[in-house]
Amino acid sequence: SPADGRSLLVQLSPKGKKLVEKLVDTIAQLHSDRLRNLNTSEQEQLDRLLRKMLFDKSE
Repeated sequence: SPADGRSLLVQLSPKGKKLVEKLVDTIAQLHSDRLRNLNTSEQEQLDRLLRKMLFDKSE
């Protein structure tokens, strides 16, 4: 908490914000390039499988 000094509020600088925007755009383009060879059904299946891997709490 701020009262006991265990927390610190940080912010990105304008340069950092620009870098994040650039990285987001680059990653979006990479995803688009990788998915280009998959049809809609395959993309949906991939999405379901990745979500299952990420969010399956059975283990």
